[in-house]
Amino acid sequence: MRRYILEVVVFISGAAVMILEIVASRILAPHIGTSIIVWTSLIGVILASLSLGYFWGGKVADRTPKYFLLRNLLFAAAAYIFFIGLRNKEILGIVSTNIEDIRIASVVSALALFSLPTVFLGMVSPFSVHLKLHNLAKSGRVAGTLYAISTIGSIFGTFWCGFYLLAQIGSRNILILVSLLLILCALFINILAEKGRSLWLLILVLAMAGVILFPKYAEEDSAVLADLDTSYSRVVIRTWREELTGREMIGLSKGRFLESVGYKDGVGMPGYYNYYDLAFHFNPEIYKVLMIGGGGYIYPKYYLDKYPGKGMDVVEIDPVMTSLAEKYFGLKPVPQLRIYHQDARAYIDRTPEKYGAVLIDAFDSDLTIPFQLTTLEAVTKYYGITGEAGIVIMNIIGQIQGEPGRFLRTEYETFKSVFPYVQLYPNRKDELSRLQNVILVASKKELPETTSSETRVQDLVSHLYTGDIEKGEILLTDDFAPVEQMFIRRGNWRY
Repeated sequence: MRRYILEVVVFISGAAVMILEIVASRILAPHIGTSIIVWTSLIGVILASLSLGYFWGGKVADRTPKYFLLRNLLFAAAAYIFFIGLRNKEILGIVSTNIEDIRIASVVSALALFSLPTVFLGMVSPFSVHLKLHNLAKSGRVAGTLYAISTIGSIFGTFWCGFYLLAQIGSRNILILVSLLLILCALFINILAEKGRSLWLLILVLAMAGVILFPKYAEEDSAVLADLDTSYSRVVIRTWREELTGREMIGLSKGRFLESVGYKDGVGMPGYYNYYDLAFHFNPEIYKVLMIGGGGYIYPKYYLDKYPGKGMDVVEIDPVMTSLAEKYFGLKPVPQLRIYHQDARAYIDRTPEKYGAVLIDAFDSDLTIPFQLTTLEAVTKYYGITGEAGIVIMNIIGQIQGEPGRFLRTEYETFKSVFPYVQLYPNRKDELSRLQNVILVASKKELPETTSSETRVQDLVSHLYTGDIEKGEILLTDDFAPVEQMFIRRGNWRY
């Protein structure tokens, strides 16, 4: 066993690096988001930290090539990973509260939480090469073999974490598991190579194992009903009381902000969901609609109750979201509801179905819609799958006036290039210079200026924006759609 201990160490450290990078995206998601900006920051920081680790590892190994130093590197990485597994929320809370620019916030968060352990893990491979090297004539073979094993470990860690761990034990326990594996490596080095006392290391392993085996003693928020990782995102479901009415509410989030908000008793809908009913206000003859983005299924549940004779297809990429909606939000399977668990763009590209309206409520981070649903090609598909009087209603986080409204104005321009009639309905019509839910309504036929006997709908119609709209910078296309970059500065947002 002693002969292959270094191979085992570089394999596990290689796996740990990739597991750390994947889990990092879930750790940052509730505070910074999951956009391409966040991923760019994570990859850049991880690569920079590895490079620094390779450099320092080789330098230290040349000066002091001792097994006890390798053991200490593994222990230092394990201790820091264990720490961020338990205390990341406090650090990220400080960063997200004080830094508005998402580029700076994501880089600072990645540096604070993940750079140091990655530097330690990067030092492992060059250090191991030096310890393994007994014959200079075989230096290339030794170095190549160990780095190959480290890379194989990274491949294993990537698939193990992405395909299994995230959906089974959650990000916090994954970090603690990685800590345990690294300390076990340090323990084996101590026993097999250094032959030193290992009792203190064994005690640390048992203490960390206790945190995994008895998670109920960790801090808990009684308002949180669920906090879990799926194959696509980290999901948190919580309850609270609405200030004005005192009614108990339930919400689902995959980032900083709530994405699905409803009343716990299931009666009525708060906020922007009501605007989807404008489709029936403008065209009462609609027979079937397509909903892109299920989330907590707030509107589909309301729709099925209000329009029992009409059908609805929902495209939701994550099947776990549907299960959570059934468990916590009161969704019940009915014949007129068909759910497709696949990417929405793939669905609209291939479906032969025709719909009276397409309702879009899909986000892949705090503020941004998946870019492939915003482009000229996607809007053309929406036009093609709707009937002669087809209507598309899209929920957008944006503002009509000011710099953070870049995406809204660009998306408005993109829709205008396909649909002859496009309108905007800000949820808070008196706060046009503030990020909020703005509803885009696009139609093949002119939208009539009609009134409604239903007070709720009449109030929605009154939110129509009739002022000037600054021309969008570009038309979004599949080739060029910098959606995330248009939200570099997040600004203040109102539901």
